[in-house]
Amino acid sequence: MPVLEAVSVTLEVPRLEEGIKFYTDAGLKADSTESVGRLRCAGQASDAIVLLGGAPRKRLHHITLRADRLEEIAGRTPSAGGTVVEGSAGGIEENALWVRDPNGMLIHLVEIPKGAPLATAPAFEINGPGRLVRKGRSAMQASSTYPRSGRCVSDIFCCFRRM
Repeated sequence: MPVLEAVSVTLEVPRLEEGIKFYTDAGLKADSTESVGRLRCAGQASDAIVLLGGAPRKRLHHITLRADRLEEIAGRTPSAGGTVVEGSAGGIEENALWVRDPNGMLIHLVEIPKGAPLATAPAFEINGPGRLVRKGRSAMQASSTYPRSGRCVSDIFCCFRRM
């Protein structure tokens, strides 16, 4: 099959700084220039999300997919209702192809090797049907185990008790 996996999503955003803050708050790592933000997961070599700043509104610019046999895809695109995009915005480049699908979505196909797998992280364990990880204890730890920086949850609960 020529299309192998998703590589990244490129979005247009009005304010690049706000977009970068949103994704870095979610845990992604950012590199940016004046008008482009590149975000990736920790330990990942390729971009997962690319932000193009200065757009009039937020919208999808294109998706990038890893594929092989790009010339075959380019030849079959018109019969599937799409078009190969030519010019500075795309066309067949070295190891890359830009196409527009029948709905107008821009797709960047790249012929690149599969990326290294992400390092395994400890599994998030939660109680579920037939799977009890936590028995006889609350999901909340004792308040003394949480750091006392600013207001903590126990301080808020104390305020409610005083009312």
